[in-house]
Amino acid sequence: MTETRPPARWRRAPVTMGLIVACVLVWLVQLVVPTSTDALLLSADTGWSQPWRFVTAMFTHDPVLPFGFMHIGFNLFALYTLGRSLEPFLGSGRFLLLHLWSGLAGGVAFVLLMPNPGGTMPWGGAWTLGTVGASGAVFGLFGAIFIAQRAVGGSTSQILVVLGINLLITFGISGIAWQAHLGGLAAGVALAWHLLHRPRATWRWPAALTLMALLVVVRYTVMV
Repeated sequence: MTETRPPARWRRAPVTMGLIVACVLVWLVQLVVPTSTDALLLSADTGWSQPWRFVTAMFTHDPVLPFGFMHIGFNLFALYTLGRSLEPFLGSGRFLLLHLWSGLAGGVAFVLLMPNPGGTMPWGGAWTLGTVGASGAVFGLFGAIFIAQRAVGGSTSQILVVLGINLLITFGISGIAWQAHLGGLAAGVALAWHLLHRPRATWRWPAALTLMALLVVVRYTVMV
């Protein structure tokens, strides 16, 4: 009997590869069952009654081809490229926390910056507008790798150029959930700094989660 080992990329970044597989599987389900997308996306009008959508939306992508292939392809390529560097550096557990935290923060920002039902805001949007995609989490990884590079004294010029290009795309193409991108980016920067400079302050995790939950509650109960 011969022993088989997983490919090196799986051993190096198992969480990254697992997240990619999860997104691909969800996308295939969306292609086969078109109505599943409506059950998984996040919009301001569904976030309160169905809060699990803050999680499911980050594994869901546009199923309409050919744009859908570009959507999931870009996000997963970025996830793979960033994850294979960040996951070995941070550790698999902390990398998973970073990814989920950034994705959640992106969803929260998306809801917070939507106009009230029937209202308008200068930057547009609608209470019933839905969003899908891992891009909020990916922007968090962009921010995290910037912080990691600074922490080890490495050059940050390349990641700043890549981040700048992606921000131009975010604001230059209509229909992109820029709120989720900025929310994920801010969360990734904050969490990466915390992980690298204040790793023992574990009390801040429940405090930060509580703060995000309170922001959502205030958005739905006071501002609506």
